[in-house]
Amino acid sequence: MSQETPSMKQHAPDPVGEQAASWFARAQDAPHDNAVQAALQAWLAQHPSNRQEYERVAQLWRAADFIPRQRLEALCQPEPVRQLPRRRLLRQALAAGVAVVALGLGWTGWQYQQLNHKDTCR
Repeated sequence: MSQETPSMKQHAPDPVGEQAASWFARAQDAPHDNAVQAALQAWLAQHPSNRQEYERVAQLWRAADFIPRQRLEALCQPEPVRQLPRRRLLRQALAAGVAVVALGLGWTGWQYQQLNHKDTCR
């Protein structure tokens, strides 16, 4: 398990922050929808913290403009699956094959010895 640093601590859910993010996404998806814009304005007017959180989300969105497009796209891509180099894979397969042959020969030798031992004891 990885160690948790102070900056990685889990915080309690922030319902106002989540609502602000949801409203921001809705407003971005439908900038010309009067009903959405009216509902957003009503939500913003309900409490000063609503407007503060909405502005914080908007600032984060604007700050993303300073991140190069390639970096943003890279952040959205899943981590590539690391594959073993071909030589390493071949070495491991060869070692496994040698181990199987050695075990097979050892087993066969042991069986042969057991049969010879029984024959000599009679």
